[in-house]
Amino acid sequence: MRTNDFLKHLILGALLLTTGKVAGQVTTANNVANAGTDFLGWDNTFPANNFPLRVRHDLNQPIEFYTHNIQRMRLNHTVTYTLGSFATPAADGYLGLSPNNSLWPTNKGPFSRLHLHDGSSSPLEQVYRPWMDNGITFTTNNDQMYIGHKVEEGDDQTSAVIQWADNDGAPAGPDVLKFLFAAGYSGGNYNVSGLHGREIARMHPAGFFGVGDWQLQGLQPTERVDLLNGRLRIRQLPTSAPMDTLNRFMVVDQTGVVHWRNIPPGTLGCEWDQVIGPNH
Repeated sequence: MRTNDFLKHLILGALLLTTGKVAGQVTTANNVANAGTDFLGWDNTFPANNFPLRVRHDLNQPIEFYTHNIQRMRLNHTVTYTLGSFATPAADGYLGLSPNNSLWPTNKGPFSRLHLHDGSSSPLEQVYRPWMDNGITFTTNNDQMYIGHKVEEGDDQTSAVIQWADNDGAPAGPDVLKFLFAAGYSGGNYNVSGLHGREIARMHPAGFFGVGDWQLQGLQPTERVDLLNGRLRIRQLPTSAPMDTLNRFMVVDQTGVVHWRNIPPGTLGCEWDQVIGPNH
């Protein structure tokens, strides 16, 4: 009789386990899958599993993702930390992606909402500013770039920003911002089908904007606006009244740099005129 009662309770417990709500935890040593189709999550049973799959940690700790026993991704908890000379604003929920997140600075995480790092060295943090928040940070080769919003001080004004930086004291460079176009690869280097693509324009850290294929020529812009070759066209000329009282002309030197000079003074009654004839 006692054996029968024991079996009844054992069977009842098994039935309850199969029908009750079960939660799974995966921190089991030497835990292995039984087949290549095993997965962590809900299957396509409808309507039983018709709700979101949640990956969560209810304590104030980050969520880290690993493959090949290497941390590849980190989702921040509620946290702040110091980067360079500044403390981050609330870095809550920042997401960092890297081939090797263990190279990030100790006790620090991503620099903005999304941070992509090459994993070859510690991310460059000396150039960090607190407004580098709602955007994407790129760090590679000891250099840094940020694309996103910059909330301006004092007013309800938000700028769209493309910012890049070089590591301090770098012997190489300068690091420029390039605008490139590329088509399907067919060989060569500096053309639309080449390895590096065709450069359309670049911005130099000294504040120079150059138009042209600078990487093909191996040159750098040296003026505020520098046309490598070709011509400048203004398709719609100003419609305001002529400036007849002005006396300065735009001229160019032998290298193509634009300057200005005064109109040559008239001699013997000869002035600048549009009339065709002697002495004009």
